[in-house]
Amino acid sequence: MEERKRQEGNFISGSMIWEDDRSPLKDVSIFVYDENSVDGKPIATTKIQDNGYFSFSDEEIGFMGTKENIFKIGGRKRIVAIDNKGNVLSTHTIEKAHLKEEKTTLRLSVPIIKKDLIGKIALKPKIWIGNFALDKTMWDELEYEDLLNLARIDAGQIIHSSARRKLENLCRDLLPDRMAQRSLCSTETILTMYEIEKRKEWSGFTGNEIDLILTSFIEAGFAEESYETPNFIITYQTDGVQGVDPDKSAMDIIDPGSDPAVVIHTIPAGGASDPPTYIRLIEYWLEHALSVYVNAPYSLLNPASGGKIPVYVNHSSAGSASPSGFFKIHWDLSPELVCAVSVHELFHMVQFEYSLSYSDPWRQSVMEGGAVLSEDVAADAMNRYLYEASTSWSGTGVLVNPNKSLISASYDCSLFFRYISEQHSTDTSEPFIGVETYRKLIENCSADGCTTETIENTIRQLPWYEHFYKFRYRDPAQYELASSETTMGNYVLAQYLKDLGTNIPDSRFEFLEDEENIGFDEVLETQWPSSGTPIDTMGTLSLTASDTLTHSTSLNYSDSVNMFGSRYYEIQINPSVTNVEVTFSADPSFTSLLFQLVQIDEDNYVRDICRTDQTNYTKRITNTQEGKTLDRILIAVTGCNSSGGYSISVSPASPCSDVMVTRWNSVVKKEYEIRSRFWSWVSPDIWVDNDGNGLADSVVFFDYNNKLTIRLHNKGNADATGLHVDFWYQNATGGLHHADWVPVRNKNGVVRNLSGLNLAAGNSNTWSVDWSPQPSGTSKHFCVRAIVTSPGDTNTDNKFVTSNFGNIQVKLVKIIDIDLIRRHLGKLPKLVTLKTVVRPGPKAEEGIKLETILPRNRKKLMEPGELLTDRIKILPKLNTKYLKTPISLDDSKSQIAKYKNKNLESYPPEEALPPGIWGKTLVTIVHEVEGDVIGGFTAAFSMAKKE
Repeated sequence: MEERKRQEGNFISGSMIWEDDRSPLKDVSIFVYDENSVDGKPIATTKIQDNGYFSFSDEEIGFMGTKENIFKIGGRKRIVAIDNKGNVLSTHTIEKAHLKEEKTTLRLSVPIIKKDLIGKIALKPKIWIGNFALDKTMWDELEYEDLLNLARIDAGQIIHSSARRKLENLCRDLLPDRMAQRSLCSTETILTMYEIEKRKEWSGFTGNEIDLILTSFIEAGFAEESYETPNFIITYQTDGVQGVDPDKSAMDIIDPGSDPAVVIHTIPAGGASDPPTYIRLIEYWLEHALSVYVNAPYSLLNPASGGKIPVYVNHSSAGSASPSGFFKIHWDLSPELVCAVSVHELFHMVQFEYSLSYSDPWRQSVMEGGAVLSEDVAADAMNRYLYEASTSWSGTGVLVNPNKSLISASYDCSLFFRYISEQHSTDTSEPFIGVETYRKLIENCSADGCTTETIENTIRQLPWYEHFYKFRYRDPAQYELASSETTMGNYVLAQYLKDLGTNIPDSRFEFLEDEENIGFDEVLETQWPSSGTPIDTMGTLSLTASDTLTHSTSLNYSDSVNMFGSRYYEIQINPSVTNVEVTFSADPSFTSLLFQLVQIDEDNYVRDICRTDQTNYTKRITNTQEGKTLDRILIAVTGCNSSGGYSISVSPASPCSDVMVTRWNSVVKKEYEIRSRFWSWVSPDIWVDNDGNGLADSVVFFDYNNKLTIRLHNKGNADATGLHVDFWYQNATGGLHHADWVPVRNKNGVVRNLSGLNLAAGNSNTWSVDWSPQPSGTSKHFCVRAIVTSPGDTNTDNKFVTSNFGNIQVKLVKIIDIDLIRRHLGKLPKLVTLKTVVRPGPKAEEGIKLETILPRNRKKLMEPGELLTDRIKILPKLNTKYLKTPISLDDSKSQIAKYKNKNLESYPPEEALPPGIWGKTLVTIVHEVEGDVIGGFTAAFSMAKKE
């Protein structure tokens, strides 16, 4: 065996491709550097092959030793790709701990922006204006007349070839005709003109000359006609180069993208005083879209509130909008494209009412992504946001290039905004699904800037209590995890899991219209035949790598990811592999990230989802669980508020135990949480069972040895021995404090724990300790916590559980008081709000109708560290006669919070509640700090036995 190894040798092989189209790099050399080296010389070098592959053999690196892989010796190594002109295209840092095998395969990719480095242009310094890279030398030489020439090109005028070359040398992508190759909309060019004028401090010109050029027609001498509609003044010509077709025939307006075609309106034949049919078609779509945008439920600001909006039918490209108060449309578009362009550019006029700063990082994504999203509201069958996500006429979307940063994704960010609208709205009816979520976003961006923090704050303020990308912890050391549920994490997984069809775990992991026809490609086809490959439905996600793990091989990846971009690795698991170990390590500067690992079994169902926001993470997974083997795992690495490099190792591993206790808001034996709209801050694995029937009891007694029960699971394929469990409790509150836990004691004051427990592979079991809680003030409700120690267990996660839960017996026509502590743990005074959510029991015979009475100061500005005791009154089967009886609450007027018992969909699944709880009416009490939920307490109500 040793001889065979020696002959085969140790080597590293890999491939290097462009991340946009996955094509191989050519004429590139690969250098390997030891980061501990003092001479700065490479320890190995090779030339990349034409197919993008490279390799290092032990002969080339034999001076480092032939019996071990070079990356196993001497710490961190860096792989650098350099082209034949000396430009650095890519660097990847490798950790020795992740490259253990004799044969190591790397999959490396280079960002598309690096394509600009090929050639002399890479040596030129740049000035960035928005997303445009301007040549620094040409910027210094730029004159105001050059800016006017840029406006003339946008207006379709012909300028001198030398003036055009100067602009091309400044930035070819900035030219409107270049922009038109990538987008129907050249609004970004107009905005950049104004920004250049501002940066150059040409304030004396005020932009008026630019506006005059943009609104003029190419040829003079032809009569300009104006047609006034209720909210627009449309100016056009009927002759000349930009002349509109004078035809006035009747026209059926087809819902763009509908198949079969659906007629939604008919324009009658025009009379002598009527404008051409083309102009009346523009009128229809503009008036229709404006009504949609400014009325409920969208309810956005009205750009026509100060007067009719000027529209110029003279554009050299499809359309554009100006913050000066006008927009432009091409004079000869197909009827379907008139719709797409009109509703898009009009939405920019709406956005201008919100005063978004040009220099804000998310501004272009909020603008263009929002405008694409608006098209789906005005014309639902187009589904352009799905088109933009795929490979299309306009380029590669986030499905094809998932590492594209959402911050600068522009049009492609529409998929993310659509996902937010689907997941964070109480109204999911078409075509207005979630439109209020974008309204909230643009209002916040207008007030606070188009920043990551604003996106985060907006999502927190939307329904269902999620964060954008941050996990929530209750302690500074980030040990007490409160929630790993994030909108970004779910969005990242939805792009892959949507293709499971009916096997998706729930609606978080799909898009509502992913199987609907995309009509936008057909809209383009009517204007430009063969404009691109037809797209039927939402495309398939591009993977950074797709490999198979066997019992004799390891897979190693070293890559980098952009801020709010992602990379995906799909690993097929050979049945011969008993256990899979995944190790992740991020570079020191890569501090804000999401690492997600999805287990998919042989029946194509999601077994579980493991998540972390830590920079180092190891997970060992047993292949066969409950009779089902793994088919594959998906690894998704997402850059959040930082970008950076990382390494991943996927290796076969030996059998091991895997002991877990289910965290709150999760289904039994699952690591990922249920949807946040179901949250009840309850663990299904810890409860009080005083009568020994295995079910959660209704009452916890003082001065009594209640049986605090915990259930543990061993998901591994080796027995667990010597388990130890410690228990704590504190007053039930949304604002749990990590320093307030006290040990669980019995009636005699002795601290109770569990030790020396054994749990067989694949089994679950329950154990109990005596618990005699001590009352604290008026509080009779407690949160309990347990921490499990499992010697020899490779997995250190899922050993911590918290449950903020109580059981209450109800006697009819008797008001029940619940006293809870409200706490503010922040460093600055904040508004802490108390809310209640009543969830009627799905079982009618066990359902109890409840209403809650909240204290008047349910919204209170609290100082850091301040405590407040709230008395919430519960009224079973409330009768109107009780409303006539004054109820004193903190010497303030009582207020009734009424809930319609109709939202049964928000009731937690049975497997996420302790045994015997499902079906009872639940009341969840929520504490919020400025829209951010900090936790809650859930009580189950059951009918008291008749005396």
